[in-house]
Amino acid sequence: SYQSWWGAGPELATLRLLGFFDRPADEKALKALLKPPAIPGLTESLADLSSTEWHALLARLRRARLLAGEDPHQPGQIDAHPLIREYFGEQLRDRRTEAWQEGNRRLYHHYGMLVPELPETLREMEPLFLAAICACNAGLFRECLHEIYVARIQRGSACFAARVLGAREALLSVLVHFFENDRWGSPMKEGVGPQRLTAEDQLFIVTETALYLTATRGHASSEAYSCYERLELLCSPANRPVALYMALIGQWRCSLFIGNLSTTMRIAKRVYSLAQEQNDAELIMGAHNVLTCT
Repeated sequence: SYQSWWGAGPELATLRLLGFFDRPADEKALKALLKPPAIPGLTESLADLSSTEWHALLARLRRARLLAGEDPHQPGQIDAHPLIREYFGEQLRDRRTEAWQEGNRRLYHHYGMLVPELPETLREMEPLFLAAICACNAGLFRECLHEIYVARIQRGSACFAARVLGAREALLSVLVHFFENDRWGSPMKEGVGPQRLTAEDQLFIVTETALYLTATRGHASSEAYSCYERLELLCSPANRPVALYMALIGQWRCSLFIGNLSTTMRIAKRVYSLAQEQNDAELIMGAHNVLTCT
């Protein structure tokens, strides 16, 4: 009803801007969204507002209780009830896809430049997590994975954010955006054109997700089990026996907690068969352990 009342004007455009955020929107992030050229279908009505007009606009929305009161400790920051942010965020995603992607593209570059190339603390790293999420929302999947997640957040094989900072939950908050509807059980967003995720990329993402879901939610996590099942599907055609072994071990651990013994034994026997096929002593020792535990 408020949306109908305001009509297609600057008030509605301002509320839609809040749909890009899951927290109070700071002044610099808003400026990144409002910088010229205007985002078609979103910020045209806000493009030529003076500072006085902008503050009068915010005051009208606050009188209508659609915006929270001004925080004296964070001047320029605007916020709204989470349901308002969610409502207008869904509108942008579903009905104004190009505006949603362009806004997230701007925020991705904004957050990515706020911190050093390789942040050393969790506080410094937080804008990079936001940059990665915005990049995924903008459809920049390969760029997000390789230039932000791998290069700057995890620092390649060092797994800096996970091992040094212990930020596994924060990593999961990024990884979930590679899946449809931001849900672990959904198919992956593969992207299009140069941003399309390769089979190697998908294998890496699912492996990371399964690892950190297990680490944070335990072996009884049904979400981790579904990730290990998907990992198996990605491994088989790629002829990656070690990755497939890891996928089966993950399934076995989960099944040991949440499945029945007959299913668990069936997975254990598959682990043993795979280890024998590879004729790898380390894998065979692990397979014997799996059989013995079951």
